[in-house]
Amino acid sequence: MKIDEQTVRSVAKLASLEITEAEVAKFSQELSAILDYVDLLNQADFSPIEGYDRAQDAVVIAGTDTLREDAALTPYSREQLLANRATMTDGFEGIEDGAFVVPRILEN
Repeated sequence: MKIDEQTVRSVAKLASLEITEAEVAKFSQELSAILDYVDLLNQADFSPIEGYDRAQDAVVIAGTDTLREDAALTPYSREQLLANRATMTDGFEGIEDGAFVVPRILEN
């Protein structure tokens, strides 16, 4: 898959990155190569490998059970979440209507 230079520039702008024209060309080639490799992996036939159909099977075969039970937790109250706001001043403009106000990073 080809990633053109305009796409690299767009992504850099969205990420607030300043990159040179040489870097644009380099990243375009490198990202295209990465996506070509991913496409190659997607075409590979892994069906002869028994037991690796799903991630859960891989965990069981490895002999470890690292997956935990999915359980609902008691949510924090708004007061609990905002309790540390006095110590969270770096990058925050303050609290307004019970919510953090942060600097705008996206342009309209």
